[in-house]
Amino acid sequence: MSALAHRASSRPYRLWLSVGWLAGALLLVLPGVTSAGSKHCRDLTFNGAAGAASGLLQSLMARAADDADGVHIADRSPGLLLGGIAVTIAYVLVVDVIGFFVATALYLAAFMRVGRYRRYGVIALASVTGSLAFVVVFMRIVYVSLPPGVGPFRDLSFGLLALLGVK
Repeated sequence: MSALAHRASSRPYRLWLSVGWLAGALLLVLPGVTSAGSKHCRDLTFNGAAGAASGLLQSLMARAADDADGVHIADRSPGLLLGGIAVTIAYVLVVDVIGFFVATALYLAAFMRVGRYRRYGVIALASVTGSLAFVVVFMRIVYVSLPPGVGPFRDLSFGLLALLGVK
């Protein structure tokens, strides 16, 4: 193995490479951010590529607000709090059995549903995408071993890891 290949495979080099990518991404996004408003409330305005992402998020938030149909959540909702706690406890209990990917996708979906979000297509897409993103971050970037589950869930986890190129 050449000295350059050995250096590229070292953990500190990969860490600094990841930090460099993150810093580069921030340098691309932050110059397009301007703020306006009072000292108590600041509205962020994004320009360029950041503006496109911001506009998409703002339109999704506006649509979610329109979908609320006048449903008002009280300032204090102990039922929502208890529901969130119950979903989190269930996640901790099943993650070793059904594996990280499936458990996290179900956890994210259940948490959104407990939070009274009702668009099931968005819930399914966000939970699967979020779970996949966590798997990529933990397995490909941070190198943390995640529970694969047992039986068919183990096979699913190893198949997914093979698709992602994780050994």
